[in-house]
Amino acid sequence: MSEISYFATYRQAENQVTNNTILMFRHVYNQSPNLFYKFLSDLVGGIQLPEIGLKFEQQVKKQKSIPDALIHQNAFNVFFELKFGDATLDETQINNHIQALKTDNDILLCITKHDDKLANKDYDKKNVFFTTYKKIVKCLQSNAQPYLLNLHEIVESYKNMLTAEGLLYNQYQMVAVPCPVSCKKNIKYKHYYTPRSVAQDRDYIGIYHDKKISHIGHISHRIKLKNKIFFDSSGKITDEKLLERLQQIVDNSHYELENCIIYLFKEIYEVNLQKTSKGGMQGRKHFDLLADFNIDENDISDFKSLCEKLKGKGYE
Repeated sequence: MSEISYFATYRQAENQVTNNTILMFRHVYNQSPNLFYKFLSDLVGGIQLPEIGLKFEQQVKKQKSIPDALIHQNAFNVFFELKFGDATLDETQINNHIQALKTDNDILLCITKHDDKLANKDYDKKNVFFTTYKKIVKCLQSNAQPYLLNLHEIVESYKNMLTAEGLLYNQYQMVAVPCPVSCKKNIKYKHYYTPRSVAQDRDYIGIYHDKKISHIGHISHRIKLKNKIFFDSSGKITDEKLLERLQQIVDNSHYELENCIIYLFKEIYEVNLQKTSKGGMQGRKHFDLLADFNIDENDISDFKSLCEKLKGKGYE
């Protein structure tokens, strides 16, 4: 067993992240057991956990006597499985961890960068929980009262560490692309296309023309077109409605589409983000839709509400 340390000497980044994460939990507990209880309860979905911390009582009747006073605490175990980078959870490993949960007061908490597919699995043990590093930070921030300045400083430091390790997945990343000729059809048919050599992995695409990003589309499909055949990650597309939509895009394109990737939007909204600096946008430009436009994630509920917040803003 290796004790959590303020000055860890692990060489592997994964072990450093584990040490720092558990250290962050310990900071919360040291601040207040009650605060730790609320933080942990929020992290696992608001369920009622065993009481955390010491209890001070007097005149507690036992089987054959009544001691004058008693200090005690509930037995309570939280087992962790943390994954580094884009690694996903291993089902066999999780099932083996579950064997260590001997009582109803034992918890297994699995932490990953992205929401893991195993989170949708119905385990026999109800006290197996799944979360992400981003949700941990959000729970820390929401539970730390404003006057706890030292704890806020530590949470911010922990957040910066996770950011440096690439563990805070930000779904609100957009690439804006110049579409001076195709913009109207991009908007009408809810799509954008690129050569396969310049594929992009952002969830949002901004349609730029006339010195503004007029619309933002939320990608639902990434379709490869080769030899007039459409493919997705599962193989050749056979869905008739989807094929009809794709063929409509090809037939109405300004250019002959071949050996390209077509990005289909499930939603597209007008935002009119004005470019305030001189000149037009000469190439692609990447944005963090929250940080770059000073939007609080707590103030948005979905993509539409985000676009409402973006309306009328500008960028250089």
